[in-house]
Amino acid sequence: LSSLFPRDSKDKLYSEEEVAAALRAYTENHNLLAGGASPSAGVQVDPFLRGALYGSKEEAPTSAELKVLTEKLIGRMQAWHVVRHPGRPAVAGKGKLKPVQLQTEHRMGNKTV
Repeated sequence: LSSLFPRDSKDKLYSEEEVAAALRAYTENHNLLAGGASPSAGVQVDPFLRGALYGSKEEAPTSAELKVLTEKLIGRMQAWHVVRHPGRPAVAGKGKLKPVQLQTEHRMGNKTV
C-alpha cells in the first residue's frame, strides 16, 4: 500500500478520514474518478487497487463507488485503538477496544468504590 501512503512510516496509525483521503488522492492522481470527488463517485479499479482490496479468489469489479472501496480498504487494514489519559502517555493496542464498564458502589461508612 506504499502507493496510497508513500510519505509515512510503516508504523503510523491512520484514522478512517485519513484512509479515505489517501484513497481519494490516489484515484484523483491516477485519473480513476468517473463522477467527481463525491463519495458516491464511480472509480475505475486499476490493477493496484484490485490487488490491494481484493483477494486472489475474490471477483474484483472493474468499477465501484469510492465509498465502497474506502470501506473495503478499511476492512482489510489492521484495527488499532489508542487510549489517552491526562498526564500519561498514549497507549496503542491492536484490535478494537473492548467495552469498558464503570460502576460505583456505596459500602459501609459512606465509602464509595
